[in-house]
Amino acid sequence: MKTDLSIRETIREDGLRIITKDVTTDRKTSVSITARNGSADDPPGLDGLHHFFEHMGFKGTKRRALTTLKSNLERYMLNFNASTHNIRTTYEFQCHFKRINEATEILLDLYTNSTYPENEIEIEKNVVNTEIETKAENDNLNCYYGMMNLLWQNNPLKHRGTGKTQDIAKINRDILLNHRDIIHEPSNTVIIACGKMAHDFFVCHINNLFPISKSYRAPKRLFLHDETGILPSDQLLKIGGTSKTMAEMYSGIKVDKNLFIDLKSDSAMSILIRMLGTGMNSILWNEIREKRGLVYSISMNQLGSTHLGKVIYVYAKAIQDNIDQVYDLVQKLLFNADLHKSHFMNAKELCIDAWELSMDDSSLWRSLLEYDMIWQTSTIEEFSHYKSKLRKALRDVRFEDVLRLYAEIFTPEKLATCIITPNP
Repeated sequence: MKTDLSIRETIREDGLRIITKDVTTDRKTSVSITARNGSADDPPGLDGLHHFFEHMGFKGTKRRALTTLKSNLERYMLNFNASTHNIRTTYEFQCHFKRINEATEILLDLYTNSTYPENEIEIEKNVVNTEIETKAENDNLNCYYGMMNLLWQNNPLKHRGTGKTQDIAKINRDILLNHRDIIHEPSNTVIIACGKMAHDFFVCHINNLFPISKSYRAPKRLFLHDETGILPSDQLLKIGGTSKTMAEMYSGIKVDKNLFIDLKSDSAMSILIRMLGTGMNSILWNEIREKRGLVYSISMNQLGSTHLGKVIYVYAKAIQDNIDQVYDLVQKLLFNADLHKSHFMNAKELCIDAWELSMDDSSLWRSLLEYDMIWQTSTIEEFSHYKSKLRKALRDVRFEDVLRLYAEIFTPEKLATCIITPNP
């Protein structure tokens, strides 16, 4: 099998990992710096620390005042963002490949030299508290996390992460500085860059900006109890929402994460999801929207990761009078789907088309590498065969593989549903 020599990794003696993927056809470069801690690591009494810490990264550094930092970000980056996930915090940007040196220097300055000015801390507390209150009144999010709390007992996927206002109030500059020194340790950091790349040159640039530490701290390891085999204790939760007329529904099934280590099974699942609930030719769309007009929107997707676990879910939005009928139909169609080989062939070809287009996208490559490499689900040697292995896996999937996967995963006792109802 052909090895993709364009994917390379350097692991420094202090534990910092630098991974690059040369995407020669994309003039856009995508870079991320990730600390392997997230909202699930918030200490007791400081719920929201990681989220607030991420917000404060854009408030100035030892080298750049706030106004200079914002000006530089806008000048050299096409877009930039930071996000706090359950088990990692990521800072990322896209830029023209000619600007990678300047853009990387800015992001590493932000990552290693943020100063967290006292006056900005108090201002940002108002911003984050507004975000907390906004999300607390978001029916879609409340419905989603209602489903996740039915499915999981302790898995970080059920954790919201935005924080609590009473805990945000406790955060001060000393806490933020100490937090930075702990989680932005080189051994806890992974840098990924995809686009027009020269690996050795990029590593040299990183070493100049982020000098090798004389100390080495063992990197954090992720240990999770596997809950995928545990059935939901309750299968239906109904809660009141803020809308006056609309109801929303999330129905989900946990999937054995080991299933997706096999690319053929993962490919078969993508095809099956497209057949069941993605797009205007899917079973759920045709039966619930087109034939009966019961919803404005209905879709099916999967979320999670190989190390945390995966959930396959259906989302629907309907008026209050229709939501119970939608719930009944989703259950009936999910567990008694009439799958046809012609539909399978169309879905398979569309998945292959989407995959071929994605191979020239530096941002998608970076996401793929983050997905597998942050927690070392795969080795670089294994990932270097990814492109050819995925192509073969997609083409090798047979209709019988999809039917087998469907019978294995879609059983009624695994389903958990949250419905959020209007508050007239």
